[in-house]
Amino acid sequence: MNELEHAVIATLRADAQEAAMSTDTFREAETLDDRLDRIDHVTRVRRTVVGVVAIAAAAAVAVAAVALWPNLNRNAAPATTSPRPSASYTSAFFVDPFTATLPGWLLEGTAPRVYQSSSYQFWNHCATDAECGALSVSWVSGVTSASSVVAVDKQGLVGHLTALGASGKIRITSSAPMTVDGHAATDLRVQTIDDLNGALGCGSVACQDISGGSLARYVVIDMGPGAAPVLVWADAPTSNARATDWMGQLDTFLRSLRFTGVGAVEGRWTATLTAEQARAAVGAAGLSQDRVAGLGDPVRLSVTFSSGFALVSVVGQDGSVVTPIANLPYRTTPGHVSLGDGQPLTITGGPSSTRFVATGPATSTPSSQAQLAAALLLGATWAR
Repeated sequence: MNELEHAVIATLRADAQEAAMSTDTFREAETLDDRLDRIDHVTRVRRTVVGVVAIAAAAAVAVAAVALWPNLNRNAAPATTSPRPSASYTSAFFVDPFTATLPGWLLEGTAPRVYQSSSYQFWNHCATDAECGALSVSWVSGVTSASSVVAVDKQGLVGHLTALGASGKIRITSSAPMTVDGHAATDLRVQTIDDLNGALGCGSVACQDISGGSLARYVVIDMGPGAAPVLVWADAPTSNARATDWMGQLDTFLRSLRFTGVGAVEGRWTATLTAEQARAAVGAAGLSQDRVAGLGDPVRLSVTFSSGFALVSVVGQDGSVVTPIANLPYRTTPGHVSLGDGQPLTITGGPSSTRFVATGPATSTPSSQAQLAAALLLGATWAR
């Protein structure tokens, strides 16, 4: 099997794993979009490999031509192994927007392949055939079990990775506390052994894999009570002669990492209100107090933003949907949500404590169920 076939098969395997691990039916549209993006990436990988082969053939011809015509190569750029300077990066899609200084090894030689979603920001880069590396900032809401995805916080994710080490699936060479942008974090230095599908945790769209035979580093960041942790992970094959420098540059990335607020609203949020808070919310919306009857005390809610619709529901103690209330159309811009009735909302806080604040009146009167859903959406404090 040639290198092209390996590249294509590996990418298709990742797509299949992503589809298999997705458990949120309201994420299907985003999953489809993400899969189409991946297909586009596969196409580009094919073109890149074909282009490399073509360039190699052209280089052989050029070597022969240079012997006959020395001036043919006078405009060629000189070869260099010096790393490019680091560059500042600002996330565009990630649920916890961030800025950071990218490691220089990501910028050496060819440009890295980049994948972006509300769940992860992922760079995959090969400076040469033998020296590849990857970097990801991932929002990890769960980890895979035998038959499902189990929700985790920072402690649960560290426990999951530690258990992989105890079982011999990875080799953890050190574990130490650290701080990233004021958040408590755990820094795990790792030698991976085999490929482990989905072992690096799952977000709202996909689960990420552990790549075998690599030096790796997993930094689990506590984003606050009730919030899913952020995992910064990076790896490079043991053949990478710049492994020490690679670690140092990752330290620079971590020191520069700054989370800047709530970004993409897509995904599932939860909230709990007392019956009194729920009555106050519906009263502010001009609704009858009897609309709160039957919602429970406390009122446990979820809202799932996906593909232009926000499904507001009453949920049980285990988080399962008990009563869908209404599916509100919406559109977003950074820091703002506009409901289908034209009511603009400003997003304040962070993923562990977020409020949707009305900044203008609704322009039309929706159904009473939609009014109730919007009232509860505005009356609650939400967390990822």
